[in-house]
Amino acid sequence: ASKLHALLAPAAVAAVRSAGTGYGLKALSVAPRPDAELSQALAAEVQTQLDELILGQGEDGAWWPVWSWGDQQPGAPGERSKMAWAGVLTLEALRSLQAFGRIDRD
Repeated sequence: ASKLHALLAPAAVAAVRSAGTGYGLKALSVAPRPDAELSQALAAEVQTQLDELILGQGEDGAWWPVWSWGDQQPGAPGERSKMAWAGVLTLEALRSLQAFGRIDRD
């Protein structure tokens, strides 16, 4: 496992860094939990992405997709897809924040 880690860690770090804040491989996709194989190699990138998640939370407490499928009128397919994806994105964000102890329970 250590040989594989030695090969994968630099490649994963390079891929995540090259994506920046745009499209591409995200740190939490590679290291979704603190005990993930590459979490130490991507520690700074994971914390940055967690900070971005916190800043990206909507006023209503959800995380919303940044893409659009056209018609956003109530009941339209685009609006239904947006609502469904908001549920997926919110669940993923909360799981990530919980895994890394970034949810303030006080």
